[in-house]
Amino acid sequence: MHTPTDRRNRLICVSDRSLCPDEASFLSRIRDIARSRTDAIILRERDLSPEEYKNLAAKVMAICSPYGMPCILHKHVSVARDLGAEYVHLSIPSLKQTPQDMLQEFTAFGVSCHSAEEARYAASRGASYILAGHVYDTSCKLGTPGRGLEYLKDMCSSVDIPVFAIGGISPGKVAEVLEAGAAGICSMSGFMTAPNLQQYIQDLTILPPLQRADLKLYAITDTIQRPVQEEAERVREAILGGATCIQLRKKDIPQEALEECAKAVSRVCRKYGVPCIINDNVQAAIKFADGVHLGSQDAAIQDVRSIAPRGFIIGATAKTVQQAQAAQAAGADYIGVGAMFPSRTKQNAIRITREQLEEICASVHIPAVCIGGITENNMPSLKGCRAAGAAVVSAVFGAEDIQAAARTMRALAEETFS
Repeated sequence: MHTPTDRRNRLICVSDRSLCPDEASFLSRIRDIARSRTDAIILRERDLSPEEYKNLAAKVMAICSPYGMPCILHKHVSVARDLGAEYVHLSIPSLKQTPQDMLQEFTAFGVSCHSAEEARYAASRGASYILAGHVYDTSCKLGTPGRGLEYLKDMCSSVDIPVFAIGGISPGKVAEVLEAGAAGICSMSGFMTAPNLQQYIQDLTILPPLQRADLKLYAITDTIQRPVQEEAERVREAILGGATCIQLRKKDIPQEALEECAKAVSRVCRKYGVPCIINDNVQAAIKFADGVHLGSQDAAIQDVRSIAPRGFIIGATAKTVQQAQAAQAAGADYIGVGAMFPSRTKQNAIRITREQLEEICASVHIPAVCIGGITENNMPSLKGCRAAGAAVVSAVFGAEDIQAAARTMRALAEETFS
């Protein structure tokens, strides 16, 4: 069975309002970060008194909340309790002074650690993650050398909870930090000052290569526009049932609405380690998802590849051997081939035969996923076709019980596709 893993490195912003011209610009930057594919914001601001910190924290939490961005309050546990915060971040001295019953009032807490011994202590107290640093020389710690990658490896191997590296981590150093075992990175100055925030986030992002098993049961949402949380819950049910990849397909809705939905759905996918693909919309896909699926009338594959993060997944529709080979040559990671059967979602789709499917699959080395009217009744007829899996819409998202439908289709996909 396919075992999901984290798709991309996680990113945490550590705030520093002194790097912004004034409070208004700082709060505007926080809003931009909250709308981005950042995983959390730690509101650091160590120079403020508890009351000043509380006033600022209330504003930042109000900004983060509508976007579902976790706002982690720093050091001031009593302030975090007063504001009803879900998350808090502590130093080792602060952790030692905080009673265990108080820590249990929070959904999660993290701890800054400087040694494996400290990391083990934090984990024993129930910490959800560790901040380890500073790893490299940084202007924030002038005169104090970075602790280096061996230190980071030691930290990561000492605990079973995620370790986030911090300190002087430029885009060019992300890969070696992740290879050392870090679950992600924290950054301060870049998040606060980057002229192009979205590009900065892309430069810090690495995705693992698409695996053939990721395409076993490729579930595509229908195009009905629903409340964001309802859509996210439907996707969660599909994943719990066994979907190995999710494509968000929402036609003809405003860009802002699509991006709001994409962010919520991608968060669910990231939680379960399932690739999240956006149909057609390159902008939303690069900001929030793991990849994009392009049709023949969409952006050129090579153009998307040139602007996307490392490891970004690009899928392409192919109905002929020529189209499949052209997609592969342009840099596609997989192809979608169909329609195999009559489809309720695309009633005018051009059908292809089983023989054509096999010929297309054999013509390229990238995996193919077959699509078009695939149900539990006809999927078994595709056995031996050389495709990696099946892409379905109605067979999962059209069911009254999405999780049960996905479970049935996944079991069939395991039997049908090798």
